[in-house]
Amino acid sequence: MRRYRTLAVLAALVSLMGAAVITADPTVASAVRAKPCNRHCPTPTPTTATPTPTPTTTPPPGGQYTPAYFGRWANGPTADPGYFPIGVWIQDPNRQRNGRNNALNYRDAGVNTFVGQWDFPTRADSESRLATIKEAGMTAWAGDDTTIAQANALPSAAALTAHHLGDEQDMKPGDCADCTSTTIRDKAAAMHTQDPSRPVYNNFGKGFALYPWIGYHVDAGPTREDDLRRYCSNIDIPSSDYYAATDGWESAEKHTPAFYGAAIRNTRLMCGDGTKPVLGFVETGHPFDEGQCASHPPYSVDCTITPDGLEWAVWSELANGANGIIYFAHDFHTGSAVEDGVFDHPETLARMTAVDQQITALTPILNTARVPGGVTAAGADATLRGPYVVAAENAGAAGTVTFGVASAAGRPITVMGEGRTLAADATGSWTDTFTGWGHHVYQIG
Repeated sequence: MRRYRTLAVLAALVSLMGAAVITADPTVASAVRAKPCNRHCPTPTPTTATPTPTPTTTPPPGGQYTPAYFGRWANGPTADPGYFPIGVWIQDPNRQRNGRNNALNYRDAGVNTFVGQWDFPTRADSESRLATIKEAGMTAWAGDDTTIAQANALPSAAALTAHHLGDEQDMKPGDCADCTSTTIRDKAAAMHTQDPSRPVYNNFGKGFALYPWIGYHVDAGPTREDDLRRYCSNIDIPSSDYYAATDGWESAEKHTPAFYGAAIRNTRLMCGDGTKPVLGFVETGHPFDEGQCASHPPYSVDCTITPDGLEWAVWSELANGANGIIYFAHDFHTGSAVEDGVFDHPETLARMTAVDQQITALTPILNTARVPGGVTAAGADATLRGPYVVAAENAGAAGTVTFGVASAAGRPITVMGEGRTLAADATGSWTDTFTGWGHHVYQIG
């Protein structure tokens, strides 16, 4: 387990950071811009420190994901239960901020995985980037279906723990031959053949995250559900993105933190019902050009996610069973792009770091196998993981939430990191208070 600087030291570091760094590579700007813009759309509190818990050794019920899943790949992500992927999307680890490379800067913010590398491994600095990631004790998921042999031949390939097929194919027009569910299924299968030692990662878009999304184009069918399951059938590590806090396309009711958690549920439904890890995306700043973005206070202001909005989004994903978090750190404005824009939002960076520290402390819990249907919660999203419940209020209203877990009957309920103990009644029910979008983690017994 790596060590993190204290939040106070990090805040001091952030205050010294200079002006925005505009990406010098226009191909990066144009390619990454396609990530958040979602063109194919219909018109339309301080964190409380948590003590490190003791992991459960209960076997996974129903084959639900644990990090042991990664043990099937010789060069894949570690199967250590202490690894919970915290990623950042398509970032140059060699880019400098405050006289340090961004591998170190992101590591200090709690990131452990670089997800995607543009033009990797064909760009001239591919080995340099991978070496920097490796030197920082981090890993990368990169390289598509056409470059596997070249990627695997790099001297620092030990840091490459997954191949990256693509992004948001489910949002492309119906006439995109390379974007169909059949094509993606077959490309992923071919990648397994080329390198059976590493898993295949892919990110999907609103077709998964907002299922059933009005903008989805059925291809092979016969139903959209068949398409979505076909898309994910040979993907080993799926994620999906919908930037609810800053999106300017979807209808007014679809911009609360609850939609980040819904993306996890929907993607899991189409990607193995919990047998595969499902990761969630959260933006860190201003991910859309003006004209494509919108402000949804208190989740965003001036088309930029707020620190609270980021924290609420992450906890919505965790309460819905996310197996990893990926941050979209780019800022886009009409005519310009800042690849590592998160460093221009020091308050958000500090909150992101605090949240990541909490995730790291909770990793043994978050990596305990999910128990589908094992908990009921009136007024919150909640996931039962062994003897633990991870919960987040899901309507933005302070109040009480009643939980039910059959195995909790008559047992004490520890509210982790808060110094409180509750008691479940004879039916396994207990009640607790929540702030709007607030979260708690409980240990039964």
